Amino acid sequence: MTALRLMRAALLLLIATTLPREICAHEATLGVIEFREIRPGAFVGRWTMEPAIGAVRVDLRVPPHCFLRLPEMNCGEKGLVGPITITNLGADMSAVLIKIIPIADQPRSYTISTANPVVSLLGTGAPTLQTWIELARTYVNYGIDHILLGADHLLFVLGLIWIVGGGWRLVKTITAFTIGHSASLAAAAFGIIGVPERPLNACIALSIVFVGVEIVNSSVEKPG
Repeated sequence: MTALRLMRAALLLLIATTLPREICAHEATLGVIEFREIRPGAFVGRWTMEPAIGAVRVDLRVPPHCFLRLPEMNCGEKGLVGPITITNLGADMSAVLIKIIPIADQPRSYTISTANPVVSLLGTGAPTLQTWIELARTYVNYGIDHILLGADHLLFVLGLIWIVGGGWRLVKTITAFTIGHSASLAAAAFGIIGVPERPLNACIALSIVFVGVEIVNSSVEKPG
């Protein structure tokens, strides 16, 4: 057995001894709530993707001049402008995407996360450069948290590393995995697709089993 195979075996042994006995698929702890303006200053809100803790447990705080009791929110003549936050962000809900759909303007999206717990809702007009910077920082932090805290993601990626080896082939494989995962998460967040949680978690587990079988087959075909 080569030194590389010994290193791989030692790494998998370390993971097996440090991971908990029962591993569950790492859920995307992202929630998505939409506020649609029905008349000036009045909105109807609904959760298009509930966070893992449940919508009723989310402590959403809107600007002081707004009155919120879902599904209704009324901000009067001033409109939906000002700070908005969620006080109980944590491991079970690390980020919430807020979609604002005005009557006479383009839809806008804001993200509240543990790294960026307060956002300022803008009035009319295009998003500023600072808005885009804050949005990028939020999703980079969320992505790192989602990958590193998910045992299923780590096992899948380590399995891919075992199969494809190193070099550009590994870079292209990991890049394809990242793009596909990001696209599916974005599609779910914006309501383009919706998959029940239990079948999705079963497919994630099966994908890890499939990678494990491929590792065994590759080891049998290339002994030593």
